[in-house]
Amino acid sequence: MNVKKVAASFAVCAAMLASVASADTVSVSAKVKKILASETDFGGCMVELTVSPQSQLPACNANWVTLSCDGTHIPQTTSRRLLDQAQISYALDKVMTVFIDDSRRINGYCLAFRIDLN
Repeated sequence: MNVKKVAASFAVCAAMLASVASADTVSVSAKVKKILASETDFGGCMVELTVSPQSQLPACNANWVTLSCDGTHIPQTTSRRLLDQAQISYALDKVMTVFIDDSRRINGYCLAFRIDLN
């Protein structure tokens, strides 16, 4: 094999790997400001938090997280339970811990894949 071709192939692979964004997950303790439900937009449902996920995950859009109620990233049954948790938190004005994944996004909004009521 030609050494120059091998070196060029290695350089291309290294550049491709360097350009891949690393996925992160974080947890945020926050209250619910608003809840959005939609037939066609933002994965079907979203929650606006009092703490923006963008403060810890710059790849996420500000304030809102998607629950993927349309089943894009997680099963709809799981999304429904997450939405139930968010509604309880909102109704009781309670803080919840939201676990967010910036590798799974809908329209730039990161996925909340777990919600714990505090």
